[in-house]
This record gives sequence, structure tokens and C-alpha cells, in this order.
Amino acid sequence: MKYKNTMGPAIKSQEPNTVLGKFTANKGCPIVSLKVEIYDVDMREWQALSDTLNNKEGKYELKWTHDQLSGRAKTEPDIDIKIFTKEKNTELFKSSTDEVRFNASDREEINITIKQALPKEIVEFDLVKKVSFLANKVAMQS
Repeated sequence: MKYKNTMGPAIKSQEPNTVLGKFTANKGCPIVSLKVEIYDVDMREWQALSDTLNNKEGKYELKWTHDQLSGRAKTEPDIDIKIFTKEKNTELFKSSTDEVRFNASDREEINITIKQALPKEIVEFDLVKKVSFLANKVAMQS
């Protein structure tokens, strides 16, 4: 269903659109617990649409609607993707210009192979847990 707009082109219905896919390593093994973000990209601006963490199978699914878009993009969304580590938000992947989904459909599947080694990120809380375990019953002072 399309809504008529007397000011310009028809705006698509507000049914949610889907971007889904899977993250794998070079040998096809799933990579888990990564943060994925999708954007609508224009020449000068990246507009965030949705984000999530992928699951234990490496899969993710994001929803967005056309009412999130602004300007020309309301009828012609160009979808781009970025992938980050969960712990420190280190960027692992960003779609190149050739990989942008220009005039994206209401359902896009984007599978990504992460070619570089993932950084080993330790969050401070995890470090305190490790030190506490190693200290056993010795009192720790801050």
C-alpha cells in the first residue's frame, strides 16, 4: 500500500523493512556478539536507522521504517552497514561505496565475512573479576 503525497512522490507504507544476515570468519565459522548498525547514506550524511547484537549463530535482523528517513531518502533509501565489537565499540567493518544497497528493497540480506583477526578486548570489570579470583582470599584494596 502506498500513501499519496500531493507535495511530491508517493511515500511507502510504514510497514517495517528488514535487513538481515550473518557474520562469519574466513573459514565460514560464525562470529558472535558483534554490534551491527545500519544507516541510510547520502552524499554528506549517514543517518542511523537501527542496531543490534548478532546471535550465537552469527545471525542478525534489524527493522526500520521509511518514516525514519529524511529528505530525498524517504523514497530512495541507500542502506549501509557497520560492525563493531560489543565491548569497546571498535569498528571492524564498514560497507564500501560498492557495497551500499542503493534504492534498498523492503528486505535486504547482507552477509559479511570479517577477514581480520578480532581484537582481544578486556573490559575493566572482567579484569577485576580475574584479579579477584587470582587473589583468592587476600583482601584487595582500592
